[in-house]
Amino acid sequence: MDASYEIGSGHVMRCLTLAEALKNRSVSVCFICRDLEGQLIDLIRSKGFKVHLLLLPTGHGSFMGDRCSLKHASWLGVDQETDALETLEILSNKKDLTWLVVDHYGIDYQWHSRVRKSGAKIFVLDDLADRKHDCDLLLDQSYFGNDLERYRKLTPKTCKTLIGPRYSLLRPEFDNNLRANLVRSYALSRIFVNYGGVDKLGMTTKTLELLFPILPSHILIDVVVGEKNVELPDIKKICKASNINLYVNTTEIAKLMANADLAIGCGGVVALERAFWCLPTFAISTALNQQETLRDMAATGVVTLMESLTELPSLIASALTKPPKQIEPPVHNGTQKVVEQMYKSMSGISGYVDRIKR
Repeated sequence: MDASYEIGSGHVMRCLTLAEALKNRSVSVCFICRDLEGQLIDLIRSKGFKVHLLLLPTGHGSFMGDRCSLKHASWLGVDQETDALETLEILSNKKDLTWLVVDHYGIDYQWHSRVRKSGAKIFVLDDLADRKHDCDLLLDQSYFGNDLERYRKLTPKTCKTLIGPRYSLLRPEFDNNLRANLVRSYALSRIFVNYGGVDKLGMTTKTLELLFPILPSHILIDVVVGEKNVELPDIKKICKASNINLYVNTTEIAKLMANADLAIGCGGVVALERAFWCLPTFAISTALNQQETLRDMAATGVVTLMESLTELPSLIASALTKPPKQIEPPVHNGTQKVVEQMYKSMSGISGYVDRIKR
């Protein structure tokens, strides 16, 4: 599991959610991460988890992928064999190793097969379904109409697959009972803006520049960004001058979503979080791996999909006169279901140690 300006922060955030849930059951968890530009290692450590750091080799900037020809091979920083050997070296010092959780688009069955020498079961988190996996458990929490056959030809017959948003890895504040008691007026008075933790395309700045001139003064704007946001200094200036609420690395994102009447943002993990609260959203894809999910969400009315931010002013004008349509809950907090499945897959073993990788 890695983070960088290219990869974004979503992989780290969903692995942290799983790690916290395991720690709450007295499971020992550690991370293995590559030291990429824009990594979130300090954040992981601030949550109390040990991080084993894989260094980048000299000249890594020219690495474009290895012979496996995976679409996202360059994200790994090195070839899969090198990464697997470095990982095995770290794992050789671990006792009672039971699970290895792998969340990386640049890794496939070749890496899994080699790292199986550690003796751990392999749990893959994926949402692309574009490569083969050699794993014991696979989770795809994305919104694809619960297509249970997506990984049938990509995983071993013995692999247990958890497919669909009912298995979404969400933090405890995304509480199913709290949502049931949520009352939203659907009269537009508060807008939530978030494009993930990194926002390498600068969509936050562009959105605010479009929003502020057309909104009545009584409408509040809550902007959430990560500390790795590429335009954070500019965003701070815009928000200070425009009386917009800015939150950096906030722990209250669930509360902000619950209090909002409308959201503007991208796909990825944050799309599932918005959908959990049934929050009407004007969404735009900021990465190729978000496109299919957002199209599927748009087809079922969960989001209004924008091809370009130039559509935003007219959508906002419409929302001011006609509140966005209410949606039914399409996403559920499935973190405990996932943890229980990990326990179930290791029936007969007590006090196991879980390692989160990538």
